[in-house]
Amino acid sequence: MVRRDESGLAYLAVLFLVAAIAISMAVVGQNEDMLIKREKEQDWLFIGKQYQRAIASYYNQSPNGLKALPNKVEDLLLDKRFIAPVRHLRKAYIDPLNPQQNWVLMTNSDNQMTGVYSASQAAILSNKIIAAYSAELENRAVSYVDIKFVFMPQETNQTQEADQPDAGFEQFEQSEFAAEE
Repeated sequence: MVRRDESGLAYLAVLFLVAAIAISMAVVGQNEDMLIKREKEQDWLFIGKQYQRAIASYYNQSPNGLKALPNKVEDLLLDKRFIAPVRHLRKAYIDPLNPQQNWVLMTNSDNQMTGVYSASQAAILSNKIIAAYSAELENRAVSYVDIKFVFMPQETNQTQEADQPDAGFEQFEQSEFAAEE
């Protein structure tokens, strides 16, 4: 026989146990969501740099010393300026932050591709990316759309460029990101 003052104590203990499990699952879910966002951010950074390097490669490997930038992403996938196929980029990557849209292409006045950026308006999670990008952006919230992956060719002597196949790439190595003014 159950005593009146003990009836419901087990029910109350089960309720507290269910509440504790629910709270711990919410914390684990938040941590998992943050981990997924950080992984997408790392993919975004890797892919942006791949596009930047591919544009630099396309420019620096121009035949006959006539430096040119690509007109579209397909030019990076298969460079038809050579007899043998040259691939500066393995595949056309989708934007990991915004899978419904492709990367936004940046072009110069000649309608040649100079870089890419994501259309995502979400705030960047990593402060290291912001610090590497620009010291002036550290004090404000920065979104992914603010970071541009741009290759800017260096204007040098034509004969010097022909002797150095990697001319223009040093600038990319020194600053991985370029600002849009």
